[in-house]
Amino acid sequence: MIAASAHPKPYLFFEQQIRQRLSVPTSRQDDGTRSYLVLAAVLQEWAEVGFLSAQMPSISARAGLTPATLERLFPNRDDLHLEALAFGQQLIVEAMKKYQSHANPMLDLLELAQHYASILQEPYFKQFSLCQTILVRMDSHVREQASFIALAGNAEIKQFWHDRIALLIQDGLLRPASLNHMIFRLTAPIEAQTAHWYQTSHSSHAPDEEWLQEITNIVEGFFEIYGTTGFQFQRLRLGRDWSALSASDDAQMLCQQGNWEANPDAQIMSQHNTP
Repeated sequence: MIAASAHPKPYLFFEQQIRQRLSVPTSRQDDGTRSYLVLAAVLQEWAEVGFLSAQMPSISARAGLTPATLERLFPNRDDLHLEALAFGQQLIVEAMKKYQSHANPMLDLLELAQHYASILQEPYFKQFSLCQTILVRMDSHVREQASFIALAGNAEIKQFWHDRIALLIQDGLLRPASLNHMIFRLTAPIEAQTAHWYQTSHSSHAPDEEWLQEITNIVEGFFEIYGTTGFQFQRLRLGRDWSALSASDDAQMLCQQGNWEANPDAQIMSQHNTP
């Protein structure tokens, strides 16, 4: 079994995105910035009290605006909910971009998987996910629009995985297969043990091992299914516990010096494993 890379402490990437938006100063004439303050305030209200308990006076207070200003900016509550949902999806994408990228494409995928799992476990994200579920199940015109927004947001997240898996195939580390199937094979176990578990049982999944190791096991299983002999070669070259190198200065230096992407043996392996 490979060892998980260790992050020094848990981060609240999605929550940080919301709080950063609420801290942006605005002038009385800046209705554009005020609107984003309101949307961030809605997301915070959803996260801290829930969709059904959210109150407009509380939202205006979080945004630092008067109730009258909030009413002027968003006279229709359904439209406010839909815009907040779209803004939340945008902030999730921004939170995804905060992962610690790695020059080694294998370790980069592992870092992204661990980062994704971290976001899915955030209390703010869990509440946002529940609010989205409520909106897409409403018996009104809101359902169709909310579903469209949710699908568009999922498509942007999916693109992260698409790009990185495609790079691993290009480098000869993964065998070509349906990218949709590959993305599902990697992300579904992560989602099942984080977001889906919360939505269905309102309790927390207790992993057999540490969370980071559990996610590492999922990534390792993914490579066991799709990994090529090129992957096995590079894994041996990095060492048995290759994933533990994700925070290693030596591993970063190895990649930055070109020994990863420009290694002739890796190129030969890549060509050998490309149909």
